[in-house]
Amino acid sequence: MNRKQTPARLRHAVALAVGLGCSSVAASIGLGPIQVNSSIGQPMSATIRVDGLDAATAKGATVQLASAAAYRARGIELLPIHQKLRFSLVPSGKGYVIRVTSTTGIREPFLNFLLTINSNGSTITREYAAFFNQDPLNPGLGSAPTLAEVPESKGTALPATKTKCKKGKRCKETAQEPEQIAAVQPVKSKLDFSASNLNNREVASVEDEAVRNDRIAAEKEAAKARAKELAARKAKEKERLAQNRKPTPLRAANPNSEGWGGHDVLAGGAKQTPPPSK
Repeated sequence: MNRKQTPARLRHAVALAVGLGCSSVAASIGLGPIQVNSSIGQPMSATIRVDGLDAATAKGATVQLASAAAYRARGIELLPIHQKLRFSLVPSGKGYVIRVTSTTGIREPFLNFLLTINSNGSTITREYAAFFNQDPLNPGLGSAPTLAEVPESKGTALPATKTKCKKGKRCKETAQEPEQIAAVQPVKSKLDFSASNLNNREVASVEDEAVRNDRIAAEKEAAKARAKELAARKAKEKERLAQNRKPTPLRAANPNSEGWGGHDVLAGGAKQTPPPSK
C-alpha cells in the first residue's frame, strides 16, 4: 500500500518544489532606477537595472510596454509616443539591464510610461518617469534632472497570483512586488524653474511697458506745453501788430494858439473859422 502511494507523493513533492522554485525566482527579480542618456529632441536612450536575474531566467524573460488596460488601471494616458518605445533585455557586467530606446526623437522634457517584465509566468509592471537632458545646442535653458528610482508606494500591493499547477493540486499563492509610482519632486522642481523664468520675463515686460508709457506721457505733456507757449506768443504778436496799425487820433486845435491852421478840427468835428483881423 505504501509502495503504491510513494510515486504519487513523489510526483506531488516534485511539482510543488518546482512551483515554489519558480515563484522564488520570479519574486527575487527587482527593477532599479532608470538612467537616461539622451537629450531633448534625440531618440530615447536609457537603461534600467534588473536585480536577481541570472542567465537561465533571462532566456525566458520578456520586456515590453504595458497593456492599455494597465495604463487605464493606473490612470495614465497611453500616448502615441509610447508606441515608439522599444525594450530589450541585455547583459551588463554580472547582471542584466533593460535597454529603452525609441524610433523617433523625444521632444518633451520628460516622459512617463509603464513597462511589463514577464519571467516564468510571473508579471511585474512598473511605472517610470524619464527626464531628458537639455539639447546641447541650447545650453542656456538648463538641464532637466534624471530620475532616480521610482519610490515604493507604501501599503499598496498588486493582487496575489497563483502559480500554474496540475488540476486538483493546491498551489501556493505568491504576491507580486509592491506597486511603485514615479517621483514627483523632480517634476515640481522643473515646473517651478520654468514658472520662475516665465514670471521674470513677464515682470520685465511689464516694467518695459511702464517705462514706455511714462515716456509717451512726458512727451505729450511737453508737446502741450510747447503748444501753449506758441499760442501765447502768437496772441502777443497779434496784439502788437494791431497796435501798430491803429491810426493816431487828430488833435483838437486851439484857435488862439500860434500857428493855428485850418486843417485842425475841434473835438466836436466842426471846423473852426479864423478870427477877424483888427
